[in-house]
Amino acid sequence: MALELKYKKQKSVDVQELFKFIDYLTDIAEDDYIRYNGEHEFEYTDTFLGLIQMLFDTDMVDNYEHLIGVITNNSKDKYERCDLFSNWIKEMNRVLSRPCEMKKTDKDFLKQSFFTVIKLEDIFPGSWGIDVETGTWLKLLKRTKELYESGEL
Repeated sequence: MALELKYKKQKSVDVQELFKFIDYLTDIAEDDYIRYNGEHEFEYTDTFLGLIQMLFDTDMVDNYEHLIGVITNNSKDKYERCDLFSNWIKEMNRVLSRPCEMKKTDKDFLKQSFFTVIKLEDIFPGSWGIDVETGTWLKLLKRTKELYESGEL
């Protein structure tokens, strides 16, 4: 059973278009990416949601079935799959927190990471904002740019 994301590819866009979001995320303030509408209610800004859509339009988001197949080695056991996905998230965060490890990542890692970070918002509302504050989006975009400039993307 595939997990459905709210976003889908709408058009083909060159990956270079993503790089404008690097400046946006570099000196970002909270009101640049989120608006509070009342007690415990919020929505992301149009600019931030534009980043999410652009990731899909540039084919930088892996699909669920491929990601789960890779992470779980196509295991059919749902508990094992859950454990392996949890391990993937830990490994992804470990790599994101180590610049030397980030330099070794490839397009597949980036696509899987973008999918994971995007999907976590459905599970933990507000997680996109946490990933803005911790620099996750910025790290992933900067690495995307490095791979593009080296011809690996």
